[in-house]
Amino acid sequence: MITLVLLLLLGAEDVVERVVAIVDRQTITLVDVKHAAAIEIAKQVGSSVYARPWPKGFLSEIRKHLMQRTLLLVEARRYSQQDPTDNEVEAVMNAFKSRFENAKGFKRFLEQTLISEDELRDDLRKSLYVDHFLSFRIRSRIEVPDQEDEAARQRAIDDEFLKRTLVFMRELVDKAEVRIVGEMPEIQLALPESQK
Repeated sequence: MITLVLLLLLGAEDVVERVVAIVDRQTITLVDVKHAAAIEIAKQVGSSVYARPWPKGFLSEIRKHLMQRTLLLVEARRYSQQDPTDNEVEAVMNAFKSRFENAKGFKRFLEQTLISEDELRDDLRKSLYVDHFLSFRIRSRIEVPDQEDEAARQRAIDDEFLKRTLVFMRELVDKAEVRIVGEMPEIQLALPESQK
């Protein structure tokens, strides 16, 4: 039964991991992309992750995100960025779990996506690590003129942060060895009929 679920979710061709990108000699596999896609959708819609089709081109966007995150992780390590604390990771993990109606829904998500709780925690830790690095490297250096209201000031900071982050990412991509391997398939995450 477990093998059947694995083959239904990942497809038989994915038992041997298909490489979809190489970033500075680090591979990103189709399984990595599928896991990241499921996590991203679950962050947004929780347990209704199975009820919504993935938008066209979503996996290509997730691959791009993973490629960028890989570059940022390498750069953050180069700067000896401090790891997030266990408390920070647990707070993000608890926020993720709260997207599900109950513990059973969260467990079902892990089982159906073949993501272990440790793998999920590691993914969330990496995202926090990158967020901390970008806050240190870019956000902390943004100065904006005084604004009449705090909301306008925060919008100005956010806009400048986005602009500077995009420039920084282009610089990282330009100096990195990045290769996309093939097209991303248009697939969906779905429960096997017996699990609906």
